[in-house]
Amino acid sequence: MAKIKSRFKSFKSSKYIKKNIVFLPYKASMWDSLESIWQAAFEDKEYCNTYVIPIPYADLTPDRKVAKWHCEIDSFPKDVPVLDYKKVDLKKLKPDVIFIHNPYDNYNLVTSVDASFYSSNLKLLTKLLIYVPYYATTGLMSEGQKYMPSYDNSDYIMIQSEAMRSFFDPSIPVEKLQPLGSPKFDRVIQMCQNPPEAPEEWKEKINGRKVYFYNTSLSGLLQDTERFLLKMRYVFETFSGRDDACLLWRPHPLINATLGSMRQEAQTAYNQLKQYFIENDIGIYDDTADIDKSIAISDVYIGGIKTSVTSLFGVAGKPSFFLNNNINTLPTEDDKKHIFIRVFHPECKNWIITQGNKLYKSSDSNYHYNYYCTLSDYGAGNYYKHVLEINRKVLVFPYYAQDILVIGDHKVERKIPLKKVQNDNRRHLFSEVIHIGDYVFIVPNNYPYLVRYNIHNDEIKYISGFNDFFVQPNPSYAYRDSYGIWNGNLLLVSPNKRAVLIVNIETTEMQYITLPSQKPTKGGFISMVPDGETFWLLPYLGKTITRLNMTDGTVTEYSGLPQGFQCQMIPQGIVCNERPFASAICDENEVFLVPYWGNMFVRLDKKTGHIQEWETPFEVSFKIKNGYFSYTNTGMFKYLPDKDEVFFWYLSSDRQCYKFDLKSKTFDKIDITFDMEEVVRYSSGFKARTEWEPYGCYEGTFQTLKKLLDNKLPGKKFDRETQLETYRKFNASMDGRAGEKIYQFVKQKLEEKRS
Repeated sequence: MAKIKSRFKSFKSSKYIKKNIVFLPYKASMWDSLESIWQAAFEDKEYCNTYVIPIPYADLTPDRKVAKWHCEIDSFPKDVPVLDYKKVDLKKLKPDVIFIHNPYDNYNLVTSVDASFYSSNLKLLTKLLIYVPYYATTGLMSEGQKYMPSYDNSDYIMIQSEAMRSFFDPSIPVEKLQPLGSPKFDRVIQMCQNPPEAPEEWKEKINGRKVYFYNTSLSGLLQDTERFLLKMRYVFETFSGRDDACLLWRPHPLINATLGSMRQEAQTAYNQLKQYFIENDIGIYDDTADIDKSIAISDVYIGGIKTSVTSLFGVAGKPSFFLNNNINTLPTEDDKKHIFIRVFHPECKNWIITQGNKLYKSSDSNYHYNYYCTLSDYGAGNYYKHVLEINRKVLVFPYYAQDILVIGDHKVERKIPLKKVQNDNRRHLFSEVIHIGDYVFIVPNNYPYLVRYNIHNDEIKYISGFNDFFVQPNPSYAYRDSYGIWNGNLLLVSPNKRAVLIVNIETTEMQYITLPSQKPTKGGFISMVPDGETFWLLPYLGKTITRLNMTDGTVTEYSGLPQGFQCQMIPQGIVCNERPFASAICDENEVFLVPYWGNMFVRLDKKTGHIQEWETPFEVSFKIKNGYFSYTNTGMFKYLPDKDEVFFWYLSSDRQCYKFDLKSKTFDKIDITFDMEEVVRYSSGFKARTEWEPYGCYEGTFQTLKKLLDNKLPGKKFDRETQLETYRKFNASMDGRAGEKIYQFVKQKLEEKRS
């Protein structure tokens, strides 16, 4: 009997019992996500039969009805033997493995494959259902990709690298996520090593010029369609008439379908831009099915960052210039001067952290700043945001980073590490930095602890037990001025509930009090303003201002804002009921409130409770000046009690600092200046923006599209080896052999099922 079993097992493993491996792509332009796996399987003819069956999909109307059916069987490469789905019965074929690259089933608002090809139905027909993402990423995976119901039906999900595991929903079993690399990378790596000849109709337009691949993605289109279209025209006009640069424009293949389904009002404007591009012969309009050939022919990527195309250029070792869709003009001299300053902390006015995590110093305390050192290898401006000079020691505190820096002799002398937490959502970890006596408290935004740092011995204490206290309704923004100091305690407000956390400064013992309200209300507070024994609490949601007396515990509420007061999200301009005020300052009789998303400055009479509009002496604007002046709130007051001084940092139209006289209610402008040649010299250039944002150059005040074309970009120059090393984190198969590795993995799993 043992011999019979042994022979039967040997017979089952022999080359005569072939496996059936089926590939079910739906769009020909996305075939590259499966192609190298198919190639590996197709070449292993003794082990398996391979079947490529393009499946039908439909464009959907806004109410999710079918607008039009497609099947792109005729658009696949000629060397790929494709089968008509109508002539294949998968039940009879009994595939051992099915590969898919559409995870949505019936959860896509724009397109849908035929229901018979939903993962729940395919799972019933095969031993192994494998999902291979149709996209490749540099780490910026969208929230929508964290979990799909099809993930439950798939036996395995092929992911780019080990680092990508944490982006997927924790409910997905770890062993289901296999970090073997992306087949999309395989083809582009191999093709760029041996670039193909350009199509005949492109050759005349290229004619020795540098080719710039312009990618217009769906994410940029949907985020702000109007700005996206303005950006397209700006790009076209920048390239128009140049004899040294050829623009190869490749729109996302689903743009028209997406506009028809979700942005019908913008479809005409988009088509007019397309016509303008073609009629004016601005460059190459690329609607070919093979994106990798276009990448191999191109020299430089320009476009958005949140798209898989950026990663294809990254692994190919070609430079990327990431566009800012808010920018559609060249910067003025005024833009260059003011946009450079991200935030100003008057309590430590000798130091400023600027764009690109650069530290600048005013040696003479005269508000003129010179470059001192670079704080981070990353180019994003929010890794560090607060400097304190204490006992002749210069300390830099984190906003996005997870350490405290000690600065000296034009460099980071040492780092004081904080407990590391996973920050896959790329959110600001901290909000407030508060110096009280021997301690500095770092208030969390998306960090699980309130941190207390001892300035004398570098001791770090982590205060926990209130994980839900600091959770914001919208966690992408950090709230500020959210504290007060009373009777040896640090007071902190919650953005999501009407509550105050009382932390003893010395012992770190905590008390938690909930504030009553006369009206049903949602949300908590965005700011806490000291006023003697009382504190003014500004709402996160709604328009009710609260006054808390800590001595007797009384709570008073004030509403009745001036007629016409409303909130609008910045920069979207959408009317909302969120964050009316950013901060406030008090004198003996009144409270003066600065708007966050509100549309006016107001003043509140303490005795009568009457609230009226406050006419400020400077011109007020609640619209973004241009793409170089992006901001999320209007401005902030900052009171320095030890000097009895009030500063106002105005972000809205000119990013200007003022000294505010509470008695006369006057604003005196503070002229903050830099040596602009020095600023340009130390600008970032090509580098990684964050841990999860790729190596490249980011469009901005000093790195403009025109300077890219003129080869005059300041800052670090492009370095191919640095880029390839950066991308090793995002792709487990930089050798271009992910497809082969995935096939061998699946083959092994089939053999395990036999035994």
